[in-house]
Amino acid sequence: MNANLGGIDRLLRIVVGLVLIAFALLSQHEYAMWGWVGVVPLATALFRRCPVYPHLASQPANRIKLSAPSQMQAVRRFPEASKRLL
Repeated sequence: MNANLGGIDRLLRIVVGLVLIAFALLSQHEYAMWGWVGVVPLATALFRRCPVYPHLASQPANRIKLSAPSQMQAVRRFPEASKRLL
């Protein structure tokens, strides 16, 4: 199984998951049971894989960053040739 979560995405999922689970455990609110939804982002962060990302064609962990401004200009001017750069 390939990882498809970036570092920031993973960190945010861990924080949100733990906050929601803490809400479920510590709150006396009538909707506290919905805090257990926090298990989902926590599990995806721990496994470093989100099953929804491939369906959205979003791969944050696999993005290639262009290093030079000239490469960015080439991408804008010649989009068909930019596929070779990526």
